[in-house]
Formats: sequence, structure tokens, C-alpha cells
Amino acid sequence: MGINNNEIIQAIARETANGDAENASLKVLYDEYRISFYFTALSFLRNEKKAQNAAAEAFRRLRDTSYRFDETLNAEYWFFDVLYTLCANAGGPLALKQTKSIPNVPKDLVHEPEAYIKMYSDLEAGDIASLADKKRSEVKRILKNDEKWDVVKNIAPQYCPDYWDVIIGSEPTGFEEYSEKERIKTEEEEIHQKRAGSAKRIIAIVLVVTFICSAIMTAVVLFTKKFGSDRDKNEANEEIVLQFNNSIAVTEMNGELFYCQDGCLWKYSTKSGEKRKISEDYPKELLSDGTYVYYRNNSDGYMYRVDSEGGNRLLLCDTPGAAMALHDGKIYFSTGDCIYSIPSSGAKISEAELLLDISSDSNLYCVDTEVDENGNVFFAGGIGKGIHFITEFNGEPSLDGIFADEVYALKLDNGFIYFDYKEANGNIFLYKFDIEKYLNAKQGERVMPQVVYDKDDKKAGLATGAFDVSGGDIYFAGEDKDVSALYCIDKAGNRKKITEIPTSETQIKKKLVISDVHVFGEKVYYFCSDGKSGGDRAFFEFDMNTNSTNKIF
Repeated sequence: MGINNNEIIQAIARETANGDAENASLKVLYDEYRISFYFTALSFLRNEKKAQNAAAEAFRRLRDTSYRFDETLNAEYWFFDVLYTLCANAGGPLALKQTKSIPNVPKDLVHEPEAYIKMYSDLEAGDIASLADKKRSEVKRILKNDEKWDVVKNIAPQYCPDYWDVIIGSEPTGFEEYSEKERIKTEEEEIHQKRAGSAKRIIAIVLVVTFICSAIMTAVVLFTKKFGSDRDKNEANEEIVLQFNNSIAVTEMNGELFYCQDGCLWKYSTKSGEKRKISEDYPKELLSDGTYVYYRNNSDGYMYRVDSEGGNRLLLCDTPGAAMALHDGKIYFSTGDCIYSIPSSGAKISEAELLLDISSDSNLYCVDTEVDENGNVFFAGGIGKGIHFITEFNGEPSLDGIFADEVYALKLDNGFIYFDYKEANGNIFLYKFDIEKYLNAKQGERVMPQVVYDKDDKKAGLATGAFDVSGGDIYFAGEDKDVSALYCIDKAGNRKKITEIPTSETQIKKKLVISDVHVFGEKVYYFCSDGKSGGDRAFFEFDMNTNSTNKIF
């Protein structure tokens, strides 16, 4: 059509992330598709007010999800798929069989949504057939009279309302309850949606195989999570470097670093450089409160507390726990079916405070937890379950979903939740979510995660999903000339490379990549791996004051 759809989506994502109230790029998209969206919705819903609100809701959803659009896909197909499915889920298809005319609209405007998609888009009949879940021959019959549609296209604008104020307003449209993802499609239609316009059968075959393999892998992961052992996720399948940012557990307390090495708890003095093993326990999710170190023992799944020498070992609860967080004298953790809190001195599960029961959703897990300074609890739900905020509904524990896609690692800093998200094309970008804005949002107001940009409008692209945030400064793993490196975007948006894996290590190990980043004060600790089970590992300390690197192991 008249605009570059991919470029306009990128512009919308940037403006949304920056809180641009003018929504100039969204307005460009609206001007281009305003008429087609309205009459497509009207063909479904047979009600002018409902059609206007459905179209407005579709534009809102395009805006709110623009930050995670896969640029390798057909943008125009995506536009109409969001609208078409929204209307279909609202009951539109039933109405198609009930009437052949639209009141107060010229008779030439026939009740066929596909006609309006064809009139105002570059989509071919095959694309539209896939979009509408119809046979190609049926769609061709609808579209056979091109001259008729040219006439309709000329007169339609005078009957289309201006609903821009509805889109940018805060009032609900009435279509929030309808999902744009519930419409059932065949595997072939899903493939067509992802690569609309492509005529190469080999691409379709590859995508089908990929889809099936992904489904199998997902099922295996879910089965392992629910019924398998409590091995660390990276160790379960480490032929590639995975996007979890938790290969090694690390925490700092009183100038000493506590970390996992060879399945045991070690201590390292940041002043003298002395290091020694203080426990045979296999620590994961290491935490500290200035007096004790807390961890999940990966050998048995239970949570423990020890002092700085590894002594006074205390079992925290009589039930295994994971996804631990420490706040205001309390330990927050998940048992798989529920999320609880107990005093940091420990308690029986019968004495624990139940924060949320997730047993009713067999696919929802708590894989990482963050608690803000006000005691608000957020957690990552893993595969396809995104990020959630624990709240109450009618006096009972409940949850709000604030991000819908796969997230494993969260980091809370200065009122923002940071997380990495791997897009369909394989790129990993860093996002942030404004907690205060979310908690203080007015009814109907939407607060969405934002892509992190530097001051040059460049996205924070992560090589492996490894990142940390400290005082608003963002540290993450990237690549420079095929060597894994650490980058920083400071509070002002300045981006710079701060260090990389030492040359001697890359020469010896061939291909190590940074898979974990941990920042404590002026020192950055980064763990490296070759991505192979039982392969090469290295752990480094980088001093930002002296620009010096020290290998811990």
C-alpha cells in the first residue's frame, strides 16, 4: 500500500516505548487502514458502533504489540489477522448467514469482509482465503467483480466515521475480553499466516517440521518440569547456550562473593582474591541479607540458609522450593503448584502464607520471582505464560498477566522490571516494564513492556539473554567480531563495550560465550560457556575502576 508497513511498525514501537503521546506513526497507520478496518468489522458485526469500537480495539492491539512484531513476517497480513480474528471471536461469523444488507449503508457495500480486505490491501486471494479460513475458490468468487469494488472503494470514505479519538482514549472499547488468538486454524493456515504470499513449497515444509519439533520439545520440557528431576535447566540440554541467564548462582555479601563451582558452594574474597569451598551443597538461586546466604540445594530441591563460613546450616522449609526471592525478612518461593512466603528464619509449609495457588493451570509455573520495595510480587511463568503480578480478587489470591510470551529471568531495578525476550526470528532483545505506572494506571489504561533503546534509537540486542541492571545502568552480553563481549547502556542511554572474554581464553577454548552477568558495585562477574554439556567453563571478575580482569575459575 502507500506506506512501508515494517518501518511504520518499528516507529510505532519506538514511540510507544518512549511514551510519545502524539502517536504520530500510529496515526499514519490509522489513516492508511481506517476505512478497510471499519468496513471489514462492519461486515462481521452488522452494527456501526460495534464496528467502530472493534476497529479501534484492533489498532490498539497493533500498537501495544508492535514491539515484538517479527519483521520477517507479512505485516499487512498481521494487521488484518488481528482485526479478523477479533471480530470472529466476538461472534461475527454467525451474523454472516443472517442478513445480506447493512442498514444505512449503500447496497453496493456487500456483506463480505474479504472484499474490503482486498479493496484496501495488497493481499492476494490465497492470502485472504487463509486469513478467512475459506477455500480459495470461494474467495475468488467473492472478489470476481473488480469493477464493482472500485466503485464501492470510491464511495466508502463518506460513510466511514473518524474513530481516532477512541483509539487513543482511555475508555474501554468493549472488545477487551475477546482474544485475537483463540480462533482455531489448521497447521497449513498457521504456516500461511507466517509467510503470507510465499509460493515456495519447501519453505512450508520446513515450517511444518519446525512447528512439530517445537511442539514435541515443548511437551518434553513441560513433562520434565512437572515430573522430571530438579536439574538446572541449562544442564538438562546444553548443546547450545540457552536463554536463561542462570547457569551459575552468584551473590555478594560484605565484600565476599558466594558462587557455585563444580556443584558446590564457594566463597571468594574480592579484596585478597582468596577462594575456597565452604559447602558440598549444590547452590542455585543464591541470595543474601548481609548476615546469611540463602539458596536452593539443587541436589535435593530443598531451601537452606548458611552463615558466611558455610556453617549453621538451616533447612528453611519441609517442602522443596524454587524461584526464590528475599525481601523484608521473608523468603518467597514456589512449590510448583503454589507460591508462598515464610520468615527468613524458616517455617513449616503448614505455617507458610499462601500467595497464589496455580495448581488449576497445569502449564503455569513460577520460574523466577521478584519482589519490589512495597512487597508487590511479580513472577515469570516460563513457556508461553509470560510475566504475572500477584494481586487479589474478591479477597482471594489472584493474578494479572502483564506479558503474554515466554519469559524466564526477571530483574527489578529502580521501579522497572527488566527481562529478555527471544523473538520468532531468533533475535533476543531487552525489555523493561514500568511498575509504578502499571500499579497506578486508571481503569482501561494499558501499560505495556517497552523495548530498551540507547540514545541513538538502537535496540538493546542480547547475544545470549545474559544481562543485569544496577542503578539504571544495563549490562548485557553481545558480540564484537565474533568474540563474546560485555556492553553497557547507562542511564543517559550511552552504549559502550566495557570488556570481552580474554584473548587467551578464546584462543584456548575456541568459542566461549557469556551466558551470565552479575553486577555488584563497581565489579562485573560474568560466566562463560561453550554451550556443551560437560564442556569448557570460565568465570571472570571485571573491575570497572581499573579496567582489569581476573579469572576466578
